[in-house]
Amino acid sequence: MRIFLIGLILILSWNISFQQTSFKKKTVFQGFWWDYKNNNYTDGWTNYLVDLAPRLKAMGFDAIWIPPTIKNQNFGEKGVGYAPYDHYDLGDKFQKSDAKTRLGTKDELLRMIAVMHANGIEVIQDIVPNHIIGAGSDTGQGGQDPAAPTAPCTDKWKNFRYSCWETPALTQDSASYLAKKGRWPKNHQNFHPILGCNNCNLCDPNLNPICWQGFGPDIAYDDCAFGLSSNAIYNPNQATYSPYRNGGFGANNGYMRKHLREWMIWYKKQTGFNGIRIDAVKHFQNEVSRDFCGISRILQVGRLLQIRCWP
Repeated sequence: MRIFLIGLILILSWNISFQQTSFKKKTVFQGFWWDYKNNNYTDGWTNYLVDLAPRLKAMGFDAIWIPPTIKNQNFGEKGVGYAPYDHYDLGDKFQKSDAKTRLGTKDELLRMIAVMHANGIEVIQDIVPNHIIGAGSDTGQGGQDPAAPTAPCTDKWKNFRYSCWETPALTQDSASYLAKKGRWPKNHQNFHPILGCNNCNLCDPNLNPICWQGFGPDIAYDDCAFGLSSNAIYNPNQATYSPYRNGGFGANNGYMRKHLREWMIWYKKQTGFNGIRIDAVKHFQNEVSRDFCGISRILQVGRLLQIRCWP
């Protein structure tokens, strides 16, 4: 009996030990609120988080969830992250009246992530794949495409061009804006509705949540969502876009999904975050969400808020 009891205790101890080592619950700290601000860290929220890092470690937090970090349309205070403009601007391009984002410069962002990692804290990056906003120069010049469809609940503000080393924002006139050659340019065919392809309802979030334009120009990830701007100077052929020259031309181009995957790979390599929180997953196709799973083995959390729960 004594031998049996000892054996049973050893088996139970091993089983408990195995369970503890194979699964560990982690605690995530939400590192922002909607209109986050600290007057001691003006336009430098990442510097505030850097100073918090040792305290978060001491309190036992395993990860921190940070707001979207790409350049936003400037609604004052540089936006809170959910009005994205340029996916490739992390606070290092002079656009929308400043080089910084609400979180600071790109260097400050990278430093914050490095400090979190040094304190044993993983970083979960919030991303917004559903929409973008802010077409046009800082004064709105060049943002409208006259050929964009006129439909209820939408507008013609769908020319998106971005600054880069070759074409910086020297002036705010239409010609300068429409000649910019920054990565991932977007035309009206990259957004709902797409004439002859996806003429869906943009006004009712319950009737067609994927097409609902409640936040800004609603990105279309359909294979047929590509085309030329009617008035842009820099106007690359979206039908032949292939980031790795591996095909995918023509009617099944998938221009926006290709760019989304390419951007996510770049974003992860640039910053080194450990996971992503995907905003508004209800408002784009399931296969788009699955694309994230194929990019890298990182934590992914999606946000789904039923419209009937809104005030």
